[in-house]
Amino acid sequence: MTLTSLVLCTIIISCEVNDTMLRLIDGQQRTTTFLLLLKALLMRLNTAITESEGDEESEGLVAGLKAKRNKIMTILHRAEDEEIPEMLRNYEKIESKEILKTVSINEAHKMELSIILKAKNYRDALNGVYKEPRRKSDNKFTNFFRNFKYFHGKLEDASPSAVNRFAKNIIEKCEIIEIRSWQVSQKTGESWERGDNSPSGSSIRLFQILEINSNVLEECEILTKA
Repeated sequence: MTLTSLVLCTIIISCEVNDTMLRLIDGQQRTTTFLLLLKALLMRLNTAITESEGDEESEGLVAGLKAKRNKIMTILHRAEDEEIPEMLRNYEKIESKEILKTVSINEAHKMELSIILKAKNYRDALNGVYKEPRRKSDNKFTNFFRNFKYFHGKLEDASPSAVNRFAKNIIEKCEIIEIRSWQVSQKTGESWERGDNSPSGSSIRLFQILEINSNVLEECEILTKA
């Protein structure tokens, strides 16, 4: 089967006044898991570039790996193309950026996501995250880090060429439908997350339309796709 397009999820985002920080209202678990996958993939792309550089036969592969690394940096860190070289030289530029808040009351240690996304490598992420005292193995980690650790381990076993193909599929064929809202309150969003309430009226009709045709809002020029 050939993968032409995969819609991962529909998410609702509440925008802050200055529109530099996004707060997830609905779709938090799906979105944070996807971001953790992208972070693990970014780390593996960096190591794959190092492994492949210096080999003339791998020149095209290295170019592809770098292009995909740069694309993921624009997604994870909202980096402009001209900012990426400086970010690669000075990692503090990345550490100072925060673009997404997770406000779900169901998640303990909410800062875990930010710690992982800002980590330079796996060891930095491991050293920075919370570990539950007296628990062993993966049970001492939060769900955030367990998911990240799983993705990282799978990607570490892949060859540079396999990583390049996987990154190509992720970037080109996976879609997230993003609906930005200035009218859905945090309290309403949290009640959706807990299952105490659910969208109704025009909101539920919108979701029904999206299930039938995920492109309808883009065709009407009222949403962005990421």
